[in-house]
Amino acid sequence: MLNGDRILQHQDVWWIVGFLIVAGLAIRHLKKQRRRHVIELTTFHSLSFSTYTVYSELHDLANWWQWDGEVNSSCVTTGQPGVGQVLFEVTGPPLCGLEIIQAWKDRRLRLVSQSLADGYTRWEQLDLWAEGAFCRLQWHTRLESSAFLIRTPHQLGNLKRSRLQVMAKLQQHLNYRRR
Repeated sequence: MLNGDRILQHQDVWWIVGFLIVAGLAIRHLKKQRRRHVIELTTFHSLSFSTYTVYSELHDLANWWQWDGEVNSSCVTTGQPGVGQVLFEVTGPPLCGLEIIQAWKDRRLRLVSQSLADGYTRWEQLDLWAEGAFCRLQWHTRLESSAFLIRTPHQLGNLKRSRLQVMAKLQQHLNYRRR
C-alpha cells in the first residue's frame, strides 16, 4: 500500500506542475496583450511659404480635409481655430477626434487624437522655423495602442509614406491659394 500512495503523490505532483506551467503561460499571454504598444516618428519638411502662412493653415482644423488624406470633407469642427478646436467625423467610430491642445503662434502646435473604439491615442507636435522665405516643419508623432499589436517596421513605413503625401498635398494646396 505504501507504493500505491507514493505513485499517487507523484501523479499529483505532475498534475500540479503542469497546471502551474499552463497558468504561468496564460498569465504571460494576458499581460502581453494588455501592454501598450508605442511607435514614434519624426520627419522634417521644407515648405516654400512663411511660418505665418503654414501656421495659419494648420491651426484651423476645418482646413485639414483639403490636404490631409485621413480627414474627409464630411468631418466637422467645434469651436474657433486654435486651442480647444476639435475635428471629428460624424459617420466615423464613436468618440474619435483630433484636438488642438497647445498652440504657440507661428511656432508650434500640439494635437491629440484618440479612439476608444480602436484603442489608440496619438500625439502630434508640429514645430515651425523660418529659413529665409521658407518654413522648416518638424512633425513628431507618438502613437500608443493597447487594442492592437503595432508592427513597427510596417506601421512606420505606412506613416512615413502618408506623411510625405500629406506634405505634398499641403504644398499644392498652399500654392493654389497663393494664385
